[in-house]
Amino acid sequence: MEILNINQFPVIILKKIFSLVTNNELSSNYFQISLVNKLWLKYCSETIYTIEFSETQIPNEPAVNKFLIGFKSTYSLSFKHCTINIQQLSLIVQNLFFLNELNISYCKLFNSNNNNNNNNNNNNIYNSDNLKVIGLPQQSPPQDQKQQILNNILSFNQIDINDLATLADIPNHYKIRLTINLMYSNTISIISFIMKANQSIINSLDLNRCKIGRYINSLGEFSDILKTNFSLKHLDLSSNQINGEAATKLANCLKCNHSIETLNLSFNDMKSVGSVQIANCLKVNQSIASLNFSSNFPDEEGTHAFAEMIRDNHSLTSLNLSSNRISFERVPLIAEALAKNKTLLHLNLQRNLIEGRGSEFIAHGLSKNSSLTDINFSSNKFSNIGATLIAKAIAFNPNTKITNIDLNSNSIESSGAIAFSDIVLYNKSVTNLDLSINWIDSSALMDISQAFLNNSNSSIKSIDLSNNTICERGAGYLGKALLSNCSLKHLNLFCNNLEKQGAIELSKSIEMNSTLTSLELSSNLIGDGGLESLSAALIKNKSIVSISLSQSSITVEGAQYLVPLLEKNNTIEFLDLSYNSIGPIGAQKISEPLKTNKTITSLDLSSNSIGDQGASAISEIFPLNSTLKRLSLYNNKIGSIGAISIVDNLIKNHSLYSINLLANRIDSSILKRILKRLESLLPAPS
Repeated sequence: MEILNINQFPVIILKKIFSLVTNNELSSNYFQISLVNKLWLKYCSETIYTIEFSETQIPNEPAVNKFLIGFKSTYSLSFKHCTINIQQLSLIVQNLFFLNELNISYCKLFNSNNNNNNNNNNNNIYNSDNLKVIGLPQQSPPQDQKQQILNNILSFNQIDINDLATLADIPNHYKIRLTINLMYSNTISIISFIMKANQSIINSLDLNRCKIGRYINSLGEFSDILKTNFSLKHLDLSSNQINGEAATKLANCLKCNHSIETLNLSFNDMKSVGSVQIANCLKVNQSIASLNFSSNFPDEEGTHAFAEMIRDNHSLTSLNLSSNRISFERVPLIAEALAKNKTLLHLNLQRNLIEGRGSEFIAHGLSKNSSLTDINFSSNKFSNIGATLIAKAIAFNPNTKITNIDLNSNSIESSGAIAFSDIVLYNKSVTNLDLSINWIDSSALMDISQAFLNNSNSSIKSIDLSNNTICERGAGYLGKALLSNCSLKHLNLFCNNLEKQGAIELSKSIEMNSTLTSLELSSNLIGDGGLESLSAALIKNKSIVSISLSQSSITVEGAQYLVPLLEKNNTIEFLDLSYNSIGPIGAQKISEPLKTNKTITSLDLSSNSIGDQGASAISEIFPLNSTLKRLSLYNNKIGSIGAISIVDNLIKNHSLYSINLLANRIDSSILKRILKRLESLLPAPS
């Protein structure tokens, strides 16, 4: 028998083998391979992309530092809950040329000179010495290898003010995403110092919940720095108690700033005065593309200012004005603004007070708008009149580009929903329509379904009618549209009144339909009788890949109808049977066909009271099924006996990497064994 010498393989093959064995992570597998010989050590080190340490102290020792910088291909470095010298960290980072993510959250970062710095006066509080870190070269990397650390997670750290300020000493070629939450009262002063000392370091800044609005003078200094800053692209100042006065200072700098692209000012206290200032500055600013201004309560004056801004701004592509108590009742300018704006793509007005005249003004603007692609008007008061106006405006605007419409929770009845049949018939851009959580009954489905029959090539691919009052009659209307292979790919009828007869009506068309890929029928109480018809239809269906039947009153009797479905259907990948009552016997019945099923990758059996007996039966599919990836057995009265069966069979499986066993009665020691096995099967990061 000829012996195969792995060292004779091409380098690229060797690296591929090492990559598969190590999963590109620094782990015990790495050490087992790298200790074989120096050649394997070199090649294996080049396959490590992720290094993670947790809850340990990183020594500033020559061997440690030399070891860490040896992984030149690393792009993700994590020291969560660790203790490390900040200067040591800085120079380690400098020598990992491909690093683009650094996670040092919950760390204790210290400076060797802290004791000396504590004796300095306040004028020198931000000074820091450049320490030579043992075992690390001091030179900068070659110009063509200088990386950009786009994700630097620095939240909730035990970090000294002086040490945070040493970020100003990091070389200019780094672009750091800095996250600082719930830190010192003078956080904004520290950030100002860093940005003033190093103009190019910070690319993204998250100062959520830092109470910045309380410190007007410090905010003023920060605003002055932003006027000339050229590196900051993403700024999050949400939940910072920013009032009208603070907003004025911020607005003055935004008029001059040309780098910020994403700005989050949500959950502040700007009200009318601050809202007017921010809106006016955005008439001038030409760099901000995305603004989140939710929960600031601009009142009528502020709303009018934002309408003017929408009309005059030429850079904003995404605007979030949700939860602002906006009505537009006395702001007709919004119609002109929406008609004239040529850049805004995404408009979020959810959770406001829009009704009556406000919806009329918006509809008028939408009838002439040619830029918007997504509109979210959910949780308002559009009702039938407003819904009709919106539907007509979009249906008969030949230049509209709207693809997503969200009007859930708007008190829309059937008379308002009928108007959306015009969108089905005449519009050529809308692909997703959400009319969930309204008061729509089956009568509206007659017109909408007829529209799909008259225009089988409608642009609409997905319709959400969940949480309405549609009964078996509506299911019959929809069935006729589905029978004609209309354009629908995703249909959501969650929580309606279909029951057994509704499922039977839909089944008549599902058998022949070849376009629908996703069907949500949960919480419709279709029962075992409805499941029988549905399963028979799904056996012949060749297009549906996802079906949800949660809370459908399915018992052990219904489980027997799933057996031929699981044996013969070869398209369904996602199956949700949660919150039913199949019990241990039902679990045993469906486990048999699952042993040979080759398509289902995700199965949810939560809350079915399958117990130890059912869990053992389900676990028997593990050695034989190599397709299933995710399984939920949440809240199933499973004890240690069933869990041990899961452990024993999971060892023989190499594909299942997620099992939800929460809310059961399993001993923690057994859960740890299951978790350890699942971790070894997790797919490598893409």
